[in-house]
Amino acid sequence: AGAALLGVVAVMFRTPRLALLIGLVALTPPQRSTDTVVTFPDIGQGGAALIEFSNGQTWLVDGGPPGRRLLHWLRRRGVRTIDLVVISHPDADHFGGLTPVLSELRIGQLWAPRRPRPTEDRFHDLWRDAHQRRIPCRLIGTPAGVSDNEGGIVVTVRDGPYSFLISGDIGQETERRLAKHVAPVSVVQVPHHGSRHSSSPELVAATRPTWAVIQSGRGNRYGHPHPAAVERWKDAAIAQTRLLGTVQFRTDGIRLGAAHWVNGRGWVPLERTREPTPDP
Repeated sequence: AGAALLGVVAVMFRTPRLALLIGLVALTPPQRSTDTVVTFPDIGQGGAALIEFSNGQTWLVDGGPPGRRLLHWLRRRGVRTIDLVVISHPDADHFGGLTPVLSELRIGQLWAPRRPRPTEDRFHDLWRDAHQRRIPCRLIGTPAGVSDNEGGIVVTVRDGPYSFLISGDIGQETERRLAKHVAPVSVVQVPHHGSRHSSSPELVAATRPTWAVIQSGRGNRYGHPHPAAVERWKDAAIAQTRLLGTVQFRTDGIRLGAAHWVNGRGWVPLERTREPTPDP
C-alpha cells in the first residue's frame, strides 16, 4: 500500500501540497498491534509456528521442510526480524526451511536441543551458518538416551487467560510426563502431525484445549493425521492446515479469535464447529 501511494505521488506534480501529505502517509510505519498472534502456516508436511507478542517480540518455532516456502510467507507477512528461533528437534521437516530464514532475515537468538552429529550434513550446515552470522546459539539439552522426538523442546505461551502449547514431535512417553505438569491450554499443536503414536489420553485430558491444530501436508506419505489421533481430540475444535491452509489465533488477553487464510478473501473467521471435509 505504501509503494502504491508513492507511485501516486510521482504523478501529482501539479498539487505538491497534496503530494507531500500522501507521501508522509505512505512513509509512516503502521501502528504495532497490541495483540498476541500465533500463526501456524501451511508449509506442507512439517511443523512451524510464528508467535508475535504484544510487546513487539517475534518468535519462530521450527521452520517446516527444506525450501524457501516459509521464508516467502514470512516476507509476505512483513517479518524482517525474528528475536528467537527455536528448533524443537533436528528433523528436516522441522528445521529444513530455517536455512534461508537464518541467511536472509535478522535473527536474535537460536535455541536447539543439541549440536549436529557428524552425519547430519543439513543440520550441520544450518548450525555453521548461524555461527558465521554470529547468531547466539543456546543448547536447551536432551536427556541422555532419549530420542530426538521424545527429547524435543516444547514451547508454551500465555497471554491473560489464553495459552498455547507448541509440541513438535514428542511421542506418548514424553506426553505422559508433560501431562503431569501442564495446565489446560486454549490451543495445542497436536504432537507429531497427528501420528498414531502421539496424542496420548493423558495429554488430551490434561490440556483440554479449545482448539487442536494439526499441521500436515496434503497427501503426505505418512498418512498423517491418523484417524485414531484425530478422534482423541474430538472434544476440541480441530483445525488442519492441509484442509484449511494457514491458521491463526489472535488474543488481546480478553478474547481469543481464530481465522484461516483464503486466497482472494484474506483472513476468514473460524467457528469451533467448522472444518471442511477432505477431498475424495
